[in-house]
Amino acid sequence: MKSFSCKINKVPVTVILDSGANCNVIGDEVVNGVGLKIDDTSDTEIYNPSKFDILGVIREIEISILSQGPKWKQVKITDIFVSNQSQLKFVLVLGQPWFQENAMKVDFPNKTLTLLDGTNISLVIGPGIPPPTQLNQ
Repeated sequence: MKSFSCKINKVPVTVILDSGANCNVIGDEVVNGVGLKIDDTSDTEIYNPSKFDILGVIREIEISILSQGPKWKQVKITDIFVSNQSQLKFVLVLGQPWFQENAMKVDFPNKTLTLLDGTNISLVIGPGIPPPTQLNQ
């Protein structure tokens, strides 16, 4: 598992990186805890790219990531599915859409993620919550 900490509305949140996931997913407890609102609840069955119970979609949020320096970097995330799946309640999972928009490289030996703008973020690599691509197997 690859993860890092971020802040949403100044509240600490655990982020799991899952390059095998075809979407971004956030737990409903995170949404409630940081004061986010679901933007769209219509047609969640049609647009649901995963096998999770989807409550709706948040079109865009901004997270603050502690980068090397130490400085806080603001990063935008779009089209985040809100789930009440028990394994995801307290996390934000960034999948392929986020990687395509933001990430340049994951360096496992040095435990860093480099964003397209050159910002380096320290990663925690180890056991924990299984990535969403493994939750329904």
